[in-house]
Amino acid sequence: EFSKGIVSEFVNPKYTDETRTAFKKPTRLECMMQDYPLILKQQKQGKSLNIGVTVFEDQKYETTLTHRLYAPCKNNLVDAAKKAEKGVPDASAVSTELAIYALNSCLLRSFGVQIGDPVQCEYGGIKQTEWAHIVLKPSFGTTVSTIRSRFLNPSLVSITSGSTLVLDGDIRITKLSLDGALVVKAAKGCTVYLDDVTIENEGWSFTPLSSEGAGENCDIEERYLIRGYTLEKKSEGHLLEFKTEGIHRVVHNSKSPM
Repeated sequence: EFSKGIVSEFVNPKYTDETRTAFKKPTRLECMMQDYPLILKQQKQGKSLNIGVTVFEDQKYETTLTHRLYAPCKNNLVDAAKKAEKGVPDASAVSTELAIYALNSCLLRSFGVQIGDPVQCEYGGIKQTEWAHIVLKPSFGTTVSTIRSRFLNPSLVSITSGSTLVLDGDIRITKLSLDGALVVKAAKGCTVYLDDVTIENEGWSFTPLSSEGAGENCDIEERYLIRGYTLEKKSEGHLLEFKTEGIHRVVHNSKSPM
């Protein structure tokens, strides 16, 4: 109330190059989120407000400039690559996506799940670290405690570094060995238990786009152009989808699509 919602403003011009003689686009007034704690620190009636700071641990394995817990998506690949060359976080679409996979992989590792080590990759001229493609939909869990409760015996779950795993819905995992692509969907009212599941297939992977392949006249979807890769599904993968309300228990060992 004492600040009346006012945050100090400043001008943040974007220049075309290092000569700083021409604007890349019209400049504008901005308010920095970093200034918000300073407002809280201002004294009110002789008392200052306490301000907490969260410090994240260093990222083991990763050589990417993008932190898995802070990965904004705001730059095109060309500008992002230039930033990366200077050692500045690139804030590109592909870095943001890879940060999500890194976060999910490291989270599951912290539970005791066996996750393959990440590999080095390069998309759009930006060198990165790529973990297994693990997607945890909000219906699967939105808090650490909820996600942790979904893995009934984490030590019996293993996912190779080149695998893709999508979990959508009320799914409980007791034992899973994945080397490939697996999508599990549980509709509302369904509870799925993966009691003992082994999946092996050729999986899905990202294929880097060349500068020639990403030209103006190409027929590649924009969602891939902005990332610098195309999605290659070497196989259809495995889809486990449950629509009938109730409890479903799965015991399956397969090297071919279901």
